[in-house]
Amino acid sequence: MKLHKTPFSRSALIAIASITLGTSYSFSQAITATLLDEETDIINTGGALVSAVHFQDPAAGDPDPLIINGIPHTVGSGSEADLTANFGFEGDFRNGASGFPQDGTNIVQVLLSGIAGANGINMEIAGLEVGKTYLFQAYWEVDRNHTLTVTFENDSLAGIEEQQDVGSGILGGTLISHTFTAGDTTYNAFLDRDDDEGGDPNNWLSGYSLQDLEVVSTEIEITSISEVGTDL
Repeated sequence: MKLHKTPFSRSALIAIASITLGTSYSFSQAITATLLDEETDIINTGGALVSAVHFQDPAAGDPDPLIINGIPHTVGSGSEADLTANFGFEGDFRNGASGFPQDGTNIVQVLLSGIAGANGINMEIAGLEVGKTYLFQAYWEVDRNHTLTVTFENDSLAGIEEQQDVGSGILGGTLISHTFTAGDTTYNAFLDRDDDEGGDPNNWLSGYSLQDLEVVSTEIEITSISEVGTDL
């Protein structure tokens, strides 16, 4: 914004100025899968945070909460009272698999190193408001040519492929994003592998975040200016 030399009379009254805070996001489809290799890939909407968890054994010593692009993720699936899931295992089982350094300096590596999983993951997250629009983001890392089918609420996406290829220098994981309008107060998510490679049917996630997607706006009322602004 540029300032101009404009003479203001004393006690000039200015009406209401409206300022819109935050960013408006648009998505071409309800569910998308993209590369997760930078902290800012995980969108912070600036809206209310419903729930965010970094799946990990709390004894592993990761920061709690783990802050990802300004979003605080509590550590361990048991840390979130509003989360119900059928996980059969959880811990620091993917350390280094993303290809990033394992010394704790890369926040994406810290996030992706911990996982929780099952043979078909079912999650329910409470705390939604009916009629509001939300963004759900799930974090997945795998290097075994797995593919996933996910059903989030009433939307599905099949054949989700891993985005990383460490051998080709593409490091990181996969960000699976879902935008939706709440029809009830609970978010339902199901993820399953499209193959049972090597007889192992398990799949896993490293965590998730669930945020209000509505843009926040505020109004500021300036009642008076006490000095003449000729020196601007």
